[in-house]
Amino acid sequence: MRRFLRAFTRIFKVIPKRRPRATTVLTVMSLIFIFSLALTLRLIPLRWGYYLTEFDPYWQYYIAKKIASLGWRGFLEWSTWHRDLKFWHPYGRDVVHTSLPGVSFVGAFSYLLLRTIGLDVTIEQVVVVLPAFLGALATLIIFMLGCTIRSRVTGLVAAFLLAINSAFATRTIAGFYDDESVAIPLMLLGYALYLKGMKSRRPWMYGILVGLVFTYVAATWGAYLYMVNVIALHVLLLLLLRDYDMKVLETYISFFITMFIGVSIVPKWGIRTFLSMSLALLWVPFIMALVEYIVEKMPQIGSRIPSDRKVLLPYMVFGAIVLIGGVVLALGILGRMSARYLSVINPALRKLIPLVESVGEHRAPTWASLFFDFSTTGVLGVMGIYFTLRRISRENLFAAVFGLSSLYAAASMARLTLLASPALCLLGGIAFAEFINPIRDTLRGAASVSRRRKKVTPTIGPIHGVIALSSLALIILMQILSPFLVAAFASPPLILTSSVPANERYNYEYIDWVSALEWVRDNLPEDAVIASWWDYGYWIAVAGNRTSVCDNSTINSTQIKLIARAFLSSEEEAIKIFKALGVKYVIVFEPYINLNTLLGLRIPFPIYVPHFRGYGDFGKSIWMARIAGLNERKYVTNGTISIDRVITFTIITPADTPEARNATLYKLLFYPVKGRRFIFNIGKEILRYIGIDWRGPDVNFEAPKYFRLVFASRPNAYVLIYEVLYEEAEEA
Repeated sequence: MRRFLRAFTRIFKVIPKRRPRATTVLTVMSLIFIFSLALTLRLIPLRWGYYLTEFDPYWQYYIAKKIASLGWRGFLEWSTWHRDLKFWHPYGRDVVHTSLPGVSFVGAFSYLLLRTIGLDVTIEQVVVVLPAFLGALATLIIFMLGCTIRSRVTGLVAAFLLAINSAFATRTIAGFYDDESVAIPLMLLGYALYLKGMKSRRPWMYGILVGLVFTYVAATWGAYLYMVNVIALHVLLLLLLRDYDMKVLETYISFFITMFIGVSIVPKWGIRTFLSMSLALLWVPFIMALVEYIVEKMPQIGSRIPSDRKVLLPYMVFGAIVLIGGVVLALGILGRMSARYLSVINPALRKLIPLVESVGEHRAPTWASLFFDFSTTGVLGVMGIYFTLRRISRENLFAAVFGLSSLYAAASMARLTLLASPALCLLGGIAFAEFINPIRDTLRGAASVSRRRKKVTPTIGPIHGVIALSSLALIILMQILSPFLVAAFASPPLILTSSVPANERYNYEYIDWVSALEWVRDNLPEDAVIASWWDYGYWIAVAGNRTSVCDNSTINSTQIKLIARAFLSSEEEAIKIFKALGVKYVIVFEPYINLNTLLGLRIPFPIYVPHFRGYGDFGKSIWMARIAGLNERKYVTNGTISIDRVITFTIITPADTPEARNATLYKLLFYPVKGRRFIFNIGKEILRYIGIDWRGPDVNFEAPKYFRLVFASRPNAYVLIYEVLYEEAEEA
């Protein structure tokens, strides 16, 4: 262990060989504080218990638990898992070729290691806490990256900003056991090793290490495509700017070869990924670097090229690659890029792919959401881009490429604000260092001013330094005091709130999905097949331990389209689809809102409306219609509610059409369960009598004929579970 720590510190030169000075001691103490702060904030959700949050972590947990149940041999046996019939019934899911094991491997390894050394922990506890630990660890890694690019000040500020960054926090809090919690720390480590390799006497070793790091990232998260393309773009720019040497060439060549071998053996990707448009950019600097390396290392070849042509060699090779690449692309030899990645480059494409656009985190973010994620770190980050471009060096160019490309990705897709978070924190550290150096000199009274500026600039004294330093501290303080941090760190797990937003004062008011899944696990037959919208597939299969027909992996768009059509078709049509899929039970979900409770109305009976923001199945039925190729206007419209002509607001409501009245989903959701009445089936006259003006359709739904309600969730009946009555349908 000592040898490992000694080698690690040598690589990054974080701890000097000599006796540590006061600055070193202060740096170490600052890092301990930042790590502790990051970890403590990320563990806040444990106040509600050991729960996974969101949906995808349940799949990662499922695989990690399966590996851990087999012991250390589970890592080897993972490659033999193919059809798992609990998912995507009746066809099952090919686990090895449709999923990435990186996160699950880390969770299972951590659990087995802790058990080996004698700690009495469960796999559930380990995978819940692990993202928080890795998120805190990322702050130490970005410190090393900041030191490599600029200075300790840059590293410390970047680490602190990352510790409290909202976008990064939401993906690394306790319970968010998903790809990002492992991939982002590894990405930062890979970038630090890459930049160190360009200055090291052993660039081949660093290149291999970078390749190994990003191979594991490739086995963890599909966004590795972006991460490695950042390195490729940086090397390409160095080659075109002729700012390279043998160290740059050797680092990139060894990185490329290692990545090529590593990614080729990841089952989901294989060698075909390197022959597709997704990684086409990696080939360009590799070929250029290889040609330059051969010319430099083989005098018998290099001597034949005139010196004036040697200068133009990178551009000639680049032009040839572009020409050949255009021909190859036109002939269709290169594999296509997936629709999801293409939609990042061109967001307009999402309009053509409803399934991709239906996912909230795949949509373009608003300015408000960007400010929520970055706050004043975004301001510092933009300043950092200016400083990196003002003085171009290899490190500055890399920081600029990382920052600009990640900002474009974040502006295109909301989920990718996560990639921009470390980039902006790093650039913010660079900007802070640029500001702090002259301020420090000013406070010491040693500010230097050029002769030309001396004639027109008044004397700069310590008071100006204090003002400047205070302004800089205020920018950082605004980030710390941002109210968005509370939402990022203190929100309860999603499954506890049934997708309804809740704050730190939450008191288990919306545990409907927890109660529903417990009932499913304890009462339904083990061979029960459950249909639902794909959002809840992982919860049903993993937390409910019953077979689902579609889930959050969305690997079978045809089956999702079938479920969408079943929900929006008549019961007769729905029964045919469900029977073909072997469905025995159907789960629907809608977090209804009681107007009496919301507005404090004194009405003798409760009046319900669908959730304003469409968190339930009714709001998602708009996307069901688009995915199924139906006209959404035949199912959903708008209605306006006015109360005593003082309060007026608009809601989405079922349309008064035959398609909406006959839709199976709407019957399951809106037929009065336990006397529950909705504003659109009470009647305008009755509503007007009690002071409510309803300007929308009056729609009444018949009781479902071939579906029998077997469970309504507690305490709010948001989740309804129906048994499919095939016998009644056949008799009819």
